[in-house]
Amino acid sequence: MGIEQHKARDYVYEIKIEEIDLQKHTSRTRTKTEIFQQRTNGEVIPINGAKAYFEAWVNQSPGGILHWIQGDTYVEMNSGELTKEQMVEVARSMN
Repeated sequence: MGIEQHKARDYVYEIKIEEIDLQKHTSRTRTKTEIFQQRTNGEVIPINGAKAYFEAWVNQSPGGILHWIQGDTYVEMNSGELTKEQMVEVARSMN
């Protein structure tokens, strides 16, 4: 199980994009800066008064990604071992 957290608002992060041209045998890397925005797809699950979203892994069970905003903090939990119900139980125990 992994847990990541960061500011829910005004959080800026960088994405590195690798572009490969197989015909010309070249590649280039560029960096893109984005402002964090929570995804809202998945099953909605209430976690301590917040709206959380659960997205199951494709072609794998149990587990998935569970994410929500708690106060001013974005929290994301992922697991390939715990079931959705176990992940929700752990999330609800976090205050």
